[in-house]
Amino acid sequence: MKKIVCPSCGKVNYEAFVTFPHCAECGALLPDAAEAASAKFWQRPVGTLWWISLLGIAAIAVAFCVTLLAGTRSESDQLLVYGSMQRNLYVGSQTVMKLTMDTVSEGNVLKKPLLQDVELRLPREILQSWTLVSIEPPPKSTFIRGDGVYYQMGDLEVNSTFFLTWKARHSGDYRFNISIFAARHSPVRFVANTLVRKKRPPQHP
Repeated sequence: MKKIVCPSCGKVNYEAFVTFPHCAECGALLPDAAEAASAKFWQRPVGTLWWISLLGIAAIAVAFCVTLLAGTRSESDQLLVYGSMQRNLYVGSQTVMKLTMDTVSEGNVLKKPLLQDVELRLPREILQSWTLVSIEPPPKSTFIRGDGVYYQMGDLEVNSTFFLTWKARHSGDYRFNISIFAARHSPVRFVANTLVRKKRPPQHP
């Protein structure tokens, strides 16, 4: 194994050293090692400025990831809905659907007292057999998109309650599938099954 003495500090170096063709003591290029100077980058000594630059880039990357994760967490806050609706009724009768909104964030901790840009989505199919008599509080606007009818409710406090009054026009076994949306929250669905019978026959004394 070839030994090379560093002309700068006198350190005896061997070709097998990781630092070769640079001196393991002072980092100077060893004599007769010009050809080896083109060795792989990671075999060369790394200066202080390189380390400072790398650490700075790493710190910026970590800060960016933390900010990105914080934004993702706010987007993933979950809506909850508690609802009720009559299970059995007759054609021509009315029933009131009650929906109460709630929200949780990570750890099931209540996070936001106000829900922004709340929307209700009703499938157009259900409106073919039912009449939506009223919504309380009343929506600010209504629009149709795809196979759904959307009711924009504006900003509402958590634990706000909707009252949807329905009138059954036809008999059948129906499945209500209502979606609720709010800004920066994952949507939630309320599902209810209701059986509508034909009009009750008149009772004779």
